[in-house]
Amino acid sequence: MKKLLVLTIVFTLIGQLSFSQSERNSYGIFGHINLNTHSANFDSLSNCPSCSPGFRDGSGIGFSLGLMSNFILSDNLFLDLRLGYFSRNGLLKRLEEDTVNLNAQAVKGVFEHTLDAKISSIGIEPMIGIRLWEGLSLELGFHAGLILQKDVSHQEKILEPLTGTYENNMRTRLVNDVQIPDASSFRLSLLGGLSYELPLNNEKTWFLQPEAFYSYALNEVAKNTEWKINTLRLGLALKYSPKPVISEPPIIPPEQKPELLANINAMGVDRDGNEINIAKFIVEEFLSFELKPLLSYVFFDENSAEIPARYVQLTKEEAKRFRVDDLHKAGVLETYYNILNIVGKRMIENPEAMITIEGCNSNEGLERGNTNLSQRRAEVIKNYLTSVWDIIENRIKTSSRNLPQEPSNVNEPDGIVENRRAEITTNKFEILAPIITDDTLRLVNPPMVRFYNDVRNEAAIDNWTIEAYQKGKLVKDFKGQSQVPPVVEWLFDLEQKSIPKENAPLDYKITIEDVTGQKTNSKMKAIPVDVITIQKKRRDRIGDKYIDRFSLILFAYDKATISYYNSRVIDIIKSRVKPNSTIKILGHTDRIGTQERNQKLSQERADAVKKELKAKKIDSIGLGENELKYNNNLPEGRFYCRRVDVLVETPVED
Repeated sequence: MKKLLVLTIVFTLIGQLSFSQSERNSYGIFGHINLNTHSANFDSLSNCPSCSPGFRDGSGIGFSLGLMSNFILSDNLFLDLRLGYFSRNGLLKRLEEDTVNLNAQAVKGVFEHTLDAKISSIGIEPMIGIRLWEGLSLELGFHAGLILQKDVSHQEKILEPLTGTYENNMRTRLVNDVQIPDASSFRLSLLGGLSYELPLNNEKTWFLQPEAFYSYALNEVAKNTEWKINTLRLGLALKYSPKPVISEPPIIPPEQKPELLANINAMGVDRDGNEINIAKFIVEEFLSFELKPLLSYVFFDENSAEIPARYVQLTKEEAKRFRVDDLHKAGVLETYYNILNIVGKRMIENPEAMITIEGCNSNEGLERGNTNLSQRRAEVIKNYLTSVWDIIENRIKTSSRNLPQEPSNVNEPDGIVENRRAEITTNKFEILAPIITDDTLRLVNPPMVRFYNDVRNEAAIDNWTIEAYQKGKLVKDFKGQSQVPPVVEWLFDLEQKSIPKENAPLDYKITIEDVTGQKTNSKMKAIPVDVITIQKKRRDRIGDKYIDRFSLILFAYDKATISYYNSRVIDIIKSRVKPNSTIKILGHTDRIGTQERNQKLSQERADAVKKELKAKKIDSIGLGENELKYNNNLPEGRFYCRRVDVLVETPVED
């Protein structure tokens, strides 16, 4: 009793403290129906003779009734204190089958052993309530109570055969009404549940609260006996919450915030670079065979042998789930950054394959003559393949040198960065074969959107975001810090994943936040989208075509020589060309070198591929450095710009 008194005083003091923080506390009564589950595992009670093979589980119905108080702690937290009476009655029943002698005949006997428990207590229940949303709360806490009643009624009864009696000439025996021996005088359990407030008047001072709680017992009903009682309680609470006296706050003039306004407009850009008004986007689907080449170089930071973070490195568990097919819809650079995992996976699939990793350095500054650094660059890649992908060490050879065998321009800063690399070669083309995707290609007209941003701000800009949605789902976003650029361009060809796929408007807006924390959105604007699917073209008999796109890279710096790797790719292209195919070859370069030299070099690369293909309807164009499709601030971006794109369009015949 002393323990219960101490707990009551402690939680009353907590309640008074919280009362001083808010005037929207509430008080009331509660009543529950208790669905009691008795979990038991004992044979009999010491003061209650029984022939039972043992009591296991049981159930019963009781009730709870008491007083409650809710004390507000914060906007979403409150303290719920309860004091009440709780009954946890239950009936434990066990059937026993045996063979009995009835009139000199062996017959089946069924005996029922019952233990009817009457258990009740008075206790307190402190709980923390969390408001999930308006009216609905989750409550968690515990129950601590003193046992008031701990009685059991026991009997054994004959169910079968229908005739016959015990030795007392009755069909029941061992009938006892006793107290549970060594019963616990204190009950402790975990408590949790949900409650929902329903206001009963406009002032919201009276509430009817449906609620459901579950208590999980932490101690046994009796010492040295496996017997616990868990309870599901369903019921109602009636609460009164006094309306607070609200004093009128002093009138404070609104703070003058710095001006922040934003607007955004979109213009289309056609394939010739001309701006046009966008009446709608036309998205056309084509059957497509796309080839994405793999650059077999890994670039390193200056004087470092650590694989840069932009390269995807997996754990052993992640490697088991890695699939090259999952990269089909990824961009070219996104695919390239998985180069080590692609090599690892393919070496597992081709156990006879061998690779050589040759580490190189820029032979400039801290790296001059440092072949030890070159060797460490090769070894760190080998270690990743052996430790993560479990590739046998003797399948991987390493070597080192200063400059690569075909170095980039050592007189250009970009060239120096490109020479800090490790090169992977193989005796098996399949290890570094391009990623080939046979899928649906979507082309958009106009192919590019140019967003014009109009921002008026007095305070400096902290961050900005341009977002495009279709049916409420984010399709594409652009983000930045500090000043908002006046123009942002979205080229659809670079990201097939972001191309709208449904006949629904493309909604766009810009959001801006300044350094004071003030945020504003532009008005949401929309552009219609018309998707012409392959199925629609076939249904309406619209002329369709296959579009195959190939890229040839691994052109060395300032070279137009067709390598062995590129010749294998050309063989793949030849297999896709039909007599009625039209081929367009576009040569490209990176930003290194003069514009005149790059224009000539790109034409030479395009012509070299044209000579190898030997097709009838074929055209080659050198674009120089005019279309830098990949980030030229990265060495891999420049290498992927030293390419030839081959577009093969083949009409679909009915």
